[in-house]
Amino acid sequence: MAIKSKDRIKPDTFSVAVFVMICILMVTRIFLLKVIKNEGLGILASPMNLFMVCYGVFVFAIERAISAVIKLYEKKKQFINAMDVARKARTIGFAAGVIVSGIILIFSFSVSEKLFGSRIGFLAFIATSVAIIFISCQGAIRGMLEGFGENLLSLISDLIFAISFMVLTPTFASFSYRYGLKANALLERNDLASGYGACGALAGGCAASLITLIYLLIIWKIKSGKMDDIVRSGEPRYLGIGPSYGRNIVAYSIVFAFPFAIDIIDEAMYVGSLKHTTAQWGTWFGGVLPVIVIAVCIVTITQLRKVYELCSMVVHSDKHGALDTLSEFSRYLVIILFPVSMFMAVLSDTIQRAVYVTPSDSAVAMMGHASLMVFATPVGILMSTILLRLRKVRALILNIIVAVIAHAGTFAIMTYVMNKEMTAVSYADFVMFLVMGGMGFWEIMRMLHYRHSWISNFVVPLICSAVAALIVFFLNMILINVIGEILTILVGCLAGGFLYLLFLLILRGIYEYEVERIPGGGFVLVIARGFHFI
Repeated sequence: MAIKSKDRIKPDTFSVAVFVMICILMVTRIFLLKVIKNEGLGILASPMNLFMVCYGVFVFAIERAISAVIKLYEKKKQFINAMDVARKARTIGFAAGVIVSGIILIFSFSVSEKLFGSRIGFLAFIATSVAIIFISCQGAIRGMLEGFGENLLSLISDLIFAISFMVLTPTFASFSYRYGLKANALLERNDLASGYGACGALAGGCAASLITLIYLLIIWKIKSGKMDDIVRSGEPRYLGIGPSYGRNIVAYSIVFAFPFAIDIIDEAMYVGSLKHTTAQWGTWFGGVLPVIVIAVCIVTITQLRKVYELCSMVVHSDKHGALDTLSEFSRYLVIILFPVSMFMAVLSDTIQRAVYVTPSDSAVAMMGHASLMVFATPVGILMSTILLRLRKVRALILNIIVAVIAHAGTFAIMTYVMNKEMTAVSYADFVMFLVMGGMGFWEIMRMLHYRHSWISNFVVPLICSAVAALIVFFLNMILINVIGEILTILVGCLAGGFLYLLFLLILRGIYEYEVERIPGGGFVLVIARGFHFI
């Protein structure tokens, strides 16, 4: 029995699933802000980011690496070796998870108090340590299922985790927060409700991780007979040195985990070093960042198919096709990013009120500055995806190192020179992803000998989106008290998008046939031709 190629899912589908899952986690974080308030989210931030770091390593990185190794063994029908690799990875992953969990338990109290400014926050770290054990072997199981052709079943585990997390986390957090309020009154303290709420939220994460693990174990048990048949149909055990997966695990771990690791360091600096409160960090973590991340994920998802098409053409040495795809991809990406980030900046106050109803002034202020991330972050993610897909690991790691240095430098300048501590994190993240994306694009251009037309592909969309954003800003001022926040956002974005496309047509920044592909683009063409703009 062989692994059927038709059972495999296109690789961009897995990436889409990851970003959809992240969007669900961000929506959950918005709900949590209403449940455990800013201080609770400030306490939750570092343990949650630590959990996501481990999730990136133990689930995503190991899954990708094991799946890739199994596919290499599959070419020579060495299924016995492939199964051995997956089982060893499962054991090693579980052992590593137990060790990491133990380290977190040992240092939970001191780290929570000294680095993140909360004595009660150690409870959330304890919940994180338990959740890490539940996810430690999931990557190896998912990698085995994917490698042996059960891609859809592996993909479903992301959906199960995300939905379980969205349902259980606010539920557990609400119960724990209410209990903490009673403990506050009884013990005459004011931090227990927030700490208990954060712990409850991560307890929901533990439950979601356990549910996902149970699902994967059941699927493994059900599919073990089919996988055993595939193994028996293969060649005898190969005794030589097989393909290594350690390098892939390191590369994928860095890519998946480093944004969350940077966020942990930022919080340690903001709260531990600069002595801001956990509530202030909670405003950023739950009151600003979720909206930004959702916008980033949506934009990124729209461009993933082109990324994988480009990589496929490069791998198959289709240079002309790769150049055409890169030109189209880079132009469309900029055409989308400029208006989205600028519209979010001018509508920041309205978006905050639509999502959070009664946002704080600091959240509104941070939202306007953080909208810059909507431009830079997708560029960094997509260019890094291309390099990772083409196995340019050294270039990718170099980009990340330089980007992290740029992040640290920007944070230091904004904090210690300009005294802009509130917006330092958003500008540091913006610079970091911009450097990653810029270096990645430059490396891809060199690789393919591609020349980019900066005037038509960058300057023209910048001018058009700036003018459209200015009009959206005035529309927002006029309509906000007349039709409310949600309708104002809808009308502003539709009007701004219409004007943006019209300006692009007039300045030859987009072709007519491309506008026809966009929903509503035919109406824009009718207006442009009717007034003889084109």
